[in-house]
Amino acid sequence: MKYITAIAFGLALILSTQISSAQEKPPLTASELKSLLNGNSMAGNGKVNPPAAPYDWIAFYATDGTITMRLKPEWGGASDSGRWWITEKGELCRQFHKMASGKEGCWLFYREGEFYRFIPSQGVAVEGRTVIINGNFLQNMD
Repeated sequence: MKYITAIAFGLALILSTQISSAQEKPPLTASELKSLLNGNSMAGNGKVNPPAAPYDWIAFYATDGTITMRLKPEWGGASDSGRWWITEKGELCRQFHKMASGKEGCWLFYREGEFYRFIPSQGVAVEGRTVIINGNFLQNMD
């Protein structure tokens, strides 16, 4: 019985160390996030799924600070525009005209291999994963 308890304790220690080290990974800096998004698109598939085409949503981050987002037809196919900015703390913030009732939302971004996880930091925001696509991917959808 002591042997089984020792194994269980060891496994719990290993798992807690792995979870802890994943949470300790720093978010992207403001300059990293700006160079990643400026003039590019972000796309994703819901909250927990790794992003893959066809995407549930796509947003284009123009270099002038405007954003355009489009949802998949099954989600109503809505599109909206607004503005985006990056705070000194490295948060991506955005505010649409209609989506989220026009309320501001901000996120921190963490690199996860080829994906990025975004975690709400303030305002109206949800957690999820995303990929970055070079250029304006919305133009390919027209």
